[in-house]
Formats: sequence, C-alpha cells, structure tokens
Amino acid sequence: SLDGEDQRGVWQLYLKWALLHNTDCQAIFKEALASVTAQHKEELQLQYLSWAESSLPADDVREIVEALLREPCTPFSLFTHCIEFECMQVQVDVPSVRALFERAVTEYGASEPGLWSNYIAFEMEHGGETRVANLHWRATHNLAKELSDVFLTASALHKEV
Repeated sequence: SLDGEDQRGVWQLYLKWALLHNTDCQAIFKEALASVTAQHKEELQLQYLSWAESSLPADDVREIVEALLREPCTPFSLFTHCIEFECMQVQVDVPSVRALFERAVTEYGASEPGLWSNYIAFEMEHGGETRVANLHWRATHNLAKELSDVFLTASALHKEV
C-alpha cells in the first residue's frame, strides 16, 4: 500500500500520461479524487477543473463544479477558482455567481475578508447599492473581530482611491 505522497505521485504520473494520450481523463480524475487522501485532494480538484475548463463545454464544467462542491469541507481555493471561471464567461450568469459567493461566505465568511471584498466588487458591477450595502453590513457582522477591522480599513482605503 502506498502512503499519501507516493499515491499522489502515481496519480500525477498517470494523469500526465492520460493527458498526453487523450485517454478518458475525466474518468481518471474521478478515480484519483476518490482514492487520494484529503491532504492531496485540493490540488487534484484544481487540476481537474483546469483540465475541464480547457477541454469541455462550460455546462460540463459546471456539472463538475457542482459535484466537487458537494464534497465535505470544500477548499476555499476551489470556491475562488469556480467564481473566477463563471466571471470569465462571455455571458456572466449573475445568479450562479451569487450562489457560489453565498456558498463560499457560508463556509469562509468568518475568516476571509478578501472574499467579502470580491463579492462586493462583483455586486458593484452587477448588482446595485442596496446589495453592496447589505454585503458590507454582513461582512462586518460575520468576520471575526480582528478581520472585520482589516476589512473596514481596506474598504475605507478603497473608497478613497
């Protein structure tokens, strides 16, 4: 039996081979994700998404995103990656991006002031003053005290620019 690091290395080699030979990469990614340790899952999830974004239609990528987000303890980087993917689409699906932000703030709203800042920036472009004000209030009340102070300082500096 291989330990986590060795197992990760074997999967990485197998995936490199599969990508070079145009085999069923999606099935290999799914198998790898089902067998690697939690410690190595995040890296593999991001690789899977990057491959999917360059190889599959957007709707297929969204199906993969939904499957990955159903996993317990979704990594913050996965939310970030998914939000960036949706925002880069020619036609931004605003409700979908909002849903991703809401899922992210549910899990990381107490510890990630940058998440709130990004959500507010998104709403400044796609929402309106009421949404922005509501998010600002939520951020200050959901972030841990020291992070709320950081958020407020950053918001004040941003307004001055």
